[in-house]
Amino acid sequence: MIVDTSYMLSIDTVGHYCGIALSNAQDGTLIMKHVLKESNMHDSMLAEMIRIALIDHAIATSDISAIAVSAGPGSFTGLRIGMSFAKGWCADGKTSLISVPTFDAMIHALKNKIHNLRHQTLCMAKLSHGDQWFVQTFDAKSGGKKNDISIVSSSTLDMYIDDDTIVIGDYKLEQQDVIYAEFNNSDPEFIAQLGYIMLQRGEAISPITADSAYHAAFIPTIQGNRS
Repeated sequence: MIVDTSYMLSIDTVGHYCGIALSNAQDGTLIMKHVLKESNMHDSMLAEMIRIALIDHAIATSDISAIAVSAGPGSFTGLRIGMSFAKGWCADGKTSLISVPTFDAMIHALKNKIHNLRHQTLCMAKLSHGDQWFVQTFDAKSGGKKNDISIVSSSTLDMYIDDDTIVIGDYKLEQQDVIYAEFNNSDPEFIAQLGYIMLQRGEAISPITADSAYHAAFIPTIQGNRS
């Protein structure tokens, strides 16, 4: 008997780099991942990266049964590009859309690899802009959220940190144990791992109402002087 295999495409565009992954939608096995190590190429390269990956692995677009997309927090423009692409693909109702909270995915991946954490609290801290940080804390034992994402200054962020807390992300990396380094940034494999679990739990959302978790208003950056 021939069993048709369906696949999940995972998209991660929250940071400077654009990443994708393909995995088996039936058992979660990772097939491939690719992160383009060139900054801010999401808009021009996301579709092309996916096209090449599908060709390389002989997967038809009709075989993609689910798309997991990193929902933030992160770059406003990157989030918009990733979510818009996923919504467009899933608009016909044939492909499930999974909106994966980025910090949850990073913590899930960390706890899958590092056991018996010696800290009580994991504090996710990623730079938003200026001296403003996206911050959320998780219980190191259970992985459960201790609070919602907030945006705070570095002086306020310091108040989150004590001897029982390890910071994951961008903040004070010189004080971080090297074992946590691979979890400081989002990765399409992390999105695929948690995305598969969410898919199995039936947590697909409507592409009509789906939106990224921006958590902050868009602040444009103006370069150079205008005459």
